[in-house]
Amino acid sequence: MLGIETAFSTVSVCLFDKRADHPLELQELSLVKGHAEVLPVCLAKTIAVIREQLVDLSEICVSVGPGSFTGTRIGISAAKALGAVLKIPVHGVSTTAAFAAPHIGSGLPIASVIDVGNGKVYQECFDPCGASISKLKIFDFAEAIRNLPSREVILTGTGAEFLVREATIRGANVRLEGRSDSPGADQIVRASTFEKNELPPRPLYFNTRYQVSVEGPI
Repeated sequence: MLGIETAFSTVSVCLFDKRADHPLELQELSLVKGHAEVLPVCLAKTIAVIREQLVDLSEICVSVGPGSFTGTRIGISAAKALGAVLKIPVHGVSTTAAFAAPHIGSGLPIASVIDVGNGKVYQECFDPCGASISKLKIFDFAEAIRNLPSREVILTGTGAEFLVREATIRGANVRLEGRSDSPGADQIVRASTFEKNELPPRPLYFNTRYQVSVEGPI
């Protein structure tokens, strides 16, 4: 499987052996220019390493957001183009599911938190097996803390570091884990293996007024 992540400031591309549950090649670059300039570099490096294995690719997984609107669209466009050329399916994965993926099986629920700015976050909670237990929504910090499961919880994502301080002050039992810059492309692939985490390869936008997700055109 090929994973592509472009929703944040680190662009990531991964060739992943699903049967062995192990990345065979992972290329990541922090943004110096835009996503459109960085993603082809990561793809080229990955393809150079696995050129003979391209015929073995079975599917492509790509992040669909929440995250950078422009970055997300660039990643999805590249994934769909590759899928068309290689004649393999392309699946979308939410970044909240990707942030949660490394912690599935830990025995604890996971709250993925993405900083929106202005004191608000995207938040989605998952049970220890990876099933979503609270709908992806935008909350202010106090609402996000109240939305946490009433037991020890792993917090992860770009907004987790600040939220964990607020949650601890308010007496919540939380633990900060995982990356805070972006999910890796390997996490995108891993998240796709959990039930109901695959989405259409279209940008997952969010209507902040009505609290509903909108799959944007691509």
